[in-house]
Amino acid sequence: MGQTTTRMCKMTESDVGIVIRSENISDLLSFDSGDNQNRTMLQSLLQTISRPDDLIASPYQIHNFILNRKEFCTDWAQMKQAKTEVFHRLCELNETAYDYAKKGLELKKLQRKLELLNPSEGEDKVIAQIDREMLVLDIQQEKFRLEMMRTSAHGRFLEAAEFFKTYSQYQHLENLPPEEIAKLEKAQWETKSMYYPELGQRYNLTPQGIQMFPHESSIPRHQIGGSRK
Repeated sequence: MGQTTTRMCKMTESDVGIVIRSENISDLLSFDSGDNQNRTMLQSLLQTISRPDDLIASPYQIHNFILNRKEFCTDWAQMKQAKTEVFHRLCELNETAYDYAKKGLELKKLQRKLELLNPSEGEDKVIAQIDREMLVLDIQQEKFRLEMMRTSAHGRFLEAAEFFKTYSQYQHLENLPPEEIAKLEKAQWETKSMYYPELGQRYNLTPQGIQMFPHESSIPRHQIGGSRK
């Protein structure tokens, strides 16, 4: 069982891609057999997603927008957010790996059912043929779902690898003494407040640090949890 699951989850870049059966969509849209214009258009549409690497976040998008220097304005902030992005994608990949393995087993089960399908004595031949065709469709659908899962996983892996470049660049900051890390955390938020005035309005966070709220100047400090620093 373990070897089977490992083999099903093995993924290489050359294997990744979305395969959509054009005849399924043609039947769904009720294209006539001679409707070459719409059939040609459908083929063109399908070609746009045959290699969907451009559907994921590009390196430029990741480094200039997702990890932008306004939102994550210090090296410490860049490192933390990049690590968070990697973490979420690895969790998603792990969940997908389980689902992929289960889908693979479901596919094998359907294929085995098709192999063993034999009309019982007296069974209507038309119904028996319909049962066979339904199993074939179920198998095709499971294969498509597996292809979609592998394609999505491939994209998440590429994104995680790109975020990891930023994390690796600033990873050394995690090894600083706790008091230095606290300073980096404080500097991150104080710097961010320069770009987001709403932080000052909502939390009294300024480039000089957390400022005292009006009520704190009139209520004894031991009643509000101590002084601000």
